[in-house]
Amino acid sequence: GLYDLAVRAYRRVDGMVKRGEASWGSLPPAEQEEMDEVVAMLTEAAAQGDAKAQYNLAFAHSKGEGVTRDVDRANP
Repeated sequence: GLYDLAVRAYRRVDGMVKRGEASWGSLPPAEQEEMDEVVAMLTEAAAQGDAKAQYNLAFAHSKGEGVTRDVDRANP
């Protein structure tokens, strides 16, 4: 489903960060676009009640991974 697609895309970008090919603070345009899509998919899945999507969306906002760090959005 939507959550699984988001996780696959996130893991690809996360792998690049872990290998030192990118950083969360300044992703290349293609990877930032991918993370924007990840956030959109997680947001939709979270709105549909997917608890894992809700958790991962909050985690991304709390750490600033692919999104602007926003503790208020991470802890509604």
